[in-house]
Amino acid sequence: MRGAIGDLSRGPVMAPFFCEEAELNWTLIVNPRSGRGQRSALRAAARVDAEIVRSGSNVRTVFTEFRGHAGELAREATQRGEGVIVCGGDGSLHEVVNGVDLDALTLGIVPTGRGNDFARALGVPPDARTAARRIAEGQTRKVDVGLVGDVRFLTVACAGLDARVAMKPRARALGRLGYRMGALAEIARGLGPLQDVEIDEDRAEGALIAAFANGGSYGGGLPIAPGADLTDGRLDVCVVRSVGSWDAVRLFGKVARGAHVDHESVRMFRAKTGAFAAPGGRPVVADGELVGRTPVALEVIPGAVKVVI
Repeated sequence: MRGAIGDLSRGPVMAPFFCEEAELNWTLIVNPRSGRGQRSALRAAARVDAEIVRSGSNVRTVFTEFRGHAGELAREATQRGEGVIVCGGDGSLHEVVNGVDLDALTLGIVPTGRGNDFARALGVPPDARTAARRIAEGQTRKVDVGLVGDVRFLTVACAGLDARVAMKPRARALGRLGYRMGALAEIARGLGPLQDVEIDEDRAEGALIAAFANGGSYGGGLPIAPGADLTDGRLDVCVVRSVGSWDAVRLFGKVARGAHVDHESVRMFRAKTGAFAAPGGRPVVADGELVGRTPVALEVIPGAVKVVI
């Protein structure tokens, strides 16, 4: 048996693995709470397992059981010299890249989360079987990783109205729709404190939205930096200066369509380094996770992770 899927109803699971023909070379990490829940996760994992085995490779399937577990499982896999396939969303990927030596990581992605912004940036198919076939074909690409403080991120780091929205449970639960609803609710309550941003040698003050983007979107497909390139060694920075509440509603509608970059209240940059410079310990969110407080520095690590696409 080269791969097998366990039964979550029996408690902590590690799929049984027996192989006499070849050495194990993949660990499939499945988040059973991502996207549509346990049944969907099991179905996706079974399809991935079957495709990888069909390609002639071996796979060990494991399920995350607590916050941070994906990083632990990935670290163990890389220490055994295995590649890692993540069947989950941006949160699971965030845990993985922060839990391993990136030089040892070969990463495959099967997007089953609510947002899937990193997979979208890479052009990974949403169908589990098709994504697994891509992984089995073995074409790899080195992509950049962002760093905010000492925390790595794959998609976007933000500190402003967008960060406050990302921390709302509804935004996390409902993906793009929840994010848009949360933004409108924040605007209705008042635009809140503004952010100061440093971008290489430049500076922007009084920002309503401040986002450093490695991939182009966050919040389940909101294209905050439509021109972002995962391989250019730069972070695309979007700064939206303070505007009135009604203008903020209209501008956010443009953000949702990626039509905001030429707006008079928007400045776009490309940078190797930067900082959320405002004092006061305002929240900083990356890959949809709270990762720190302002002030904090950012930078890009070019070509830091090898992904199979």
